[in-house]
Amino acid sequence: MSAQPTVAFVLNQVQDINTVRGLVYLAAREFEADILLLTSRRFFTRDARFVWSRELMRLAADTKGRIRPFWRPHHVAGACRGRRGIAFAASESDVSAHKNSRMALTAMPPSFLRATLQHGHECVGFLHNRAHVAAHGENAVFAADVVCAWSEGSALPSLAPSQRAKLLVTGPPTLLQEADHSDGQTDGEADDARGLVCENLHSPRLNASGNHGTAFLDAFDAFSAALAKEGRHLVLRPHPGGRYVLKNGVPIPGNVTCETRPIYRVDLSRHAYGISAPSTVLVDMMLAGIPVAVWRDAAGGMDITNYRGLPTVSTADEWLVFDRAAQQERERMIAAQERILSRLGLMRDRAEIYTRFARLIDRALTPRAGTRSTGARMIGTGSIGKDDTGTDRRAAPAPAGEATGTATPRRIMFLANDLPLPTLEISFLHPLSPLIETGAIVARCVEEFDLRALAKGRRGPAGQRPIDTLVAEFDPDLIVFCRYSGPYTDVIVNAARAMGRPVIFHIDDDLLNVPRALGVKKFVRHNLPPRKRALRYLLSNADLIYVSTAPLAARLENLGVTQPMVRGALVCAADVIAPAEARPVKTIGYMGFDHAHDLKMVLPDLIAFLDEHEEVAFELFGSIPVPSALK
Repeated sequence: MSAQPTVAFVLNQVQDINTVRGLVYLAAREFEADILLLTSRRFFTRDARFVWSRELMRLAADTKGRIRPFWRPHHVAGACRGRRGIAFAASESDVSAHKNSRMALTAMPPSFLRATLQHGHECVGFLHNRAHVAAHGENAVFAADVVCAWSEGSALPSLAPSQRAKLLVTGPPTLLQEADHSDGQTDGEADDARGLVCENLHSPRLNASGNHGTAFLDAFDAFSAALAKEGRHLVLRPHPGGRYVLKNGVPIPGNVTCETRPIYRVDLSRHAYGISAPSTVLVDMMLAGIPVAVWRDAAGGMDITNYRGLPTVSTADEWLVFDRAAQQERERMIAAQERILSRLGLMRDRAEIYTRFARLIDRALTPRAGTRSTGARMIGTGSIGKDDTGTDRRAAPAPAGEATGTATPRRIMFLANDLPLPTLEISFLHPLSPLIETGAIVARCVEEFDLRALAKGRRGPAGQRPIDTLVAEFDPDLIVFCRYSGPYTDVIVNAARAMGRPVIFHIDDDLLNVPRALGVKKFVRHNLPPRKRALRYLLSNADLIYVSTAPLAARLENLGVTQPMVRGALVCAADVIAPAEARPVKTIGYMGFDHAHDLKMVLPDLIAFLDEHEEVAFELFGSIPVPSALK
């Protein structure tokens, strides 16, 4: 049997979704190949607001892609066993921040062509600034066989000589996607009257020669105050990976809207202008056709060489001068920016970018001479990465006057055995998403793996100290254990007690009595004595037990639980997708993970129905094996 053609994408940082999104849609539209989304543990642990996990799941659903988390080389090797094709890494090099992506590419079987994508204008291994050199050295090398760049090698002085033979000029993959503006803001002042300020305060560049973050925020506060006197508003966009303002609870002025959506859901062209510290978003805003200024420190220590030619602003007064110029000299400024873009040498022809990536994938998927094709084929040129997927189900923004970010945000630490955890999403993160996205709540999700890694196998005080430090540094207002049965429950509860913080334990199953019918793996895991001790400790020591249903609460009371309990009703109830009606049926589906016993209950009726209606197909998705009665 020939190996299955596969297009794999390695995702390590949350902003990697933006880099590969258009390329994933291209691969799904143009090729008969499996779409594999290899996602590192770092991706999920950094996505405390669950924004990017939702984007990942939507991307997988739209392209019928498979999400496979990894944290060890054998996870990657197992996911790719028996397959061939191409693997794209959105951020990969030999620097420490990219070690997970590099590990994934290294673990790929030789049947895969490995490609690294340039993911930003100033990008490790492609084009460095002084802060890059200070942090990572002059040269970075790649594990990939092919290095996909935005421009010719002459515009990439940081590309090491040993890597230049790998260079393939494809242009920015982000230009393969068209923005989805279906959920754009329509209330209040029009975007075209608002300036856009982009935060990049987590960058090593801003700390290379001093604490420039404070100077940036001081200028921003004074500038927004000046606009407020004129009755004008401003939009602040935190960096998707760093989110310095939100993570640190920086107060947001009342005339400032915080824009946290992925950039492909934001119509940059509708803004009056853009201001940012040196960052790729400056290029994005120039490509969108709005006037752009680059912020730098007043002393001029920050390296902005790679953005030379753009207006520079430091103090609030300079921001105001640029604001006026952007209104009065807009066309002249945009024409000057077009000359800057030409000098940068970026490939900007979307059709050519589409063709070059499609050709690369086609060559990787097409078997070599003498081997038989397994179905990879080009279907046509298609639209340029257009996302025609329907309605965005992003949570609605908070009502006017509520959770605007002006008050000190509430900080909540969530503990779970594994991430992502559907129960955590539907019981907390999704219902709270309007408050999380506006910054009224700062959430941090910690999983059992993280705690074990911090303790490093040490027992007693030596193992407890890193856990205490984790809690103290985040300084939560509330700690929530969600279905948690892992280690260090007493350490975390005691830390909460010492800080005077409440603890909630959320439980949506009788985890003390997990039946064998759920599968041997779950049965063994949940019935391990340490896990049962952890559950009983939380049921006896949490300040509040949040129980999913009244029957489960009654069951826990019968088991001797005396702590205060609150009972849930319908959790995260879905809208009706299609009203029930008698109509022709083509497919019946069943989804489940280790719920084969539930399916068994309806099998006789299901088999009778399928026998009577031969035109109807039955499909399973999830981890349930096909019952023998259906084979």
